[in-house]
Amino acid sequence: MNETSFKAMLEKMDLHEIERLKLAKQAVTWLEGRRRALEEQLAAVDEQIVGVKEGRLDPSSVLPKSGTAPVEKGEPRRRRATEGALTKRIAEVLIGKESGMEIDEITKAVLDAGYQTKSKNFRQQVMVALGSTAEVERVGRGLYRMKGVA
Repeated sequence: MNETSFKAMLEKMDLHEIERLKLAKQAVTWLEGRRRALEEQLAAVDEQIVGVKEGRLDPSSVLPKSGTAPVEKGEPRRRRATEGALTKRIAEVLIGKESGMEIDEITKAVLDAGYQTKSKNFRQQVMVALGSTAEVERVGRGLYRMKGVA
């Protein structure tokens, strides 16, 4: 492109288009630099793989600090086993309570019974569980008991 055609093209552009082109050039430059850095990292990882396979590198030197190998993709994550479902714990707490219990009482009793949670709003979880448990009936506003208890 010669200088006169470039000048004519610039005269046709408004300030926003020129700024957008300038920003696009900066983005491309930054991304190309990032690509080079990632390619260098990938080459280093490839070298480590070959070194471990050939026995030149100690496998423990390339593992994360925790000493465990990274989880392969596709392997399902496993949740920590709990002692029992929340609905089961709620039922255990409500057994024998003829007059029923309020939600806050149930929540406290379930936690006191050893149920572990990291929930920031455990009371809400208890409310949902109460509504979905067939063995539990609502006997008043915020008052629940086991069905069949009279």
